[in-house]
Amino acid sequence: MNNNKTLVFFFLLLFSMFSVCALFSPVWAGNSNIGFLLTDKTGKALLSENPNKPLIPASILKIVTSVAAISYLGEEYRYQTHFYYDYQSSNLFIKGFGDPLFISEKNKENPCFLCSRLRRKRLFEIAQELGCKKIALGHNKDDIIETFFINMFYAGKLGTMKPGQSFFNDKFQIIRPMSYIEKDKIIEFCSKSDIPEFINTCPSNSTSKRKAVREMLNNLYQENSHIKGNVFKAMGQVIDD
Repeated sequence: MNNNKTLVFFFLLLFSMFSVCALFSPVWAGNSNIGFLLTDKTGKALLSENPNKPLIPASILKIVTSVAAISYLGEEYRYQTHFYYDYQSSNLFIKGFGDPLFISEKNKENPCFLCSRLRRKRLFEIAQELGCKKIALGHNKDDIIETFFINMFYAGKLGTMKPGQSFFNDKFQIIRPMSYIEKDKIIEFCSKSDIPEFINTCPSNSTSKRKAVREMLNNLYQENSHIKGNVFKAMGQVIDD
């Protein structure tokens, strides 16, 4: 056990040394496009480079994620990380203990499904806390059509979102007031009413399956303006042969 602790300490020490050396390297020093500030617990600056110069963060989403994690988990929460050393192969293994849903191979292939599932779970939790039984979502006509084709192409089933759905034996009811309104009409109304547009900052947004399906459908809509209406109508009139 003592040998394992010594190896782990040595590994962490090397990692820290490499990190500090990188900060002092010529790439960082004197570069006006790079800024950082390292402080101790009292706020005293230990290391800095252009600390007061306004710069665009390398990744803004990390800031949002960090704030959310601190808010929900608390400042004292710590994820566990275990280190294992194999003496026969001389390999060091690192095992993290985060949410298993995020690291499963299935969800790596379909992160949008996982994200949607977690967001809906949180909505139900908040509704229960507030004593609400009805939840209104903003899905529109285009979203419903796109979901239909996503389920058919990638899940092998016919199905989509409905204007109204009950969950957990009618404990909650999901309603979608804009189900019969096209996205373009909503955008036009928001523009005239000075309602700000929400920008989706998800890293997968530009390469999602939904985006691919949306582009396919838009190409068809340009060829025939009746296709969107016909598809939407057909989803409610499935005929068994």
